[in-house]
Amino acid sequence: RDRVEAAACGRNVRLVAVSKKQSPAAVRAAYQQGVWDFGENYANELVSKAAEVGDDLDQIRWHFIGRVQSRRAGGGLVGGGA
Repeated sequence: RDRVEAAACGRNVRLVAVSKKQSPAAVRAAYQQGVWDFGENYANELVSKAAEVGDDLDQIRWHFIGRVQSRRAGGGLVGGGA
């Protein structure tokens, strides 16, 4: 975290861990180590992984990374992403 802040040179930067192909247990382990921002590139995977991880991780923030596929965009996303 200190290295990211130093490299940001005062800019507002957020490091997002890509959780694609990672288990909910791996996401929880990273969260326990101080990683709060996670990204998925498929909307359905973001929604299902967020549900599997659970609501008790109150600082977690989910981000959608990549392009939205129009045929899959109708399902909506969970809150908290930027």
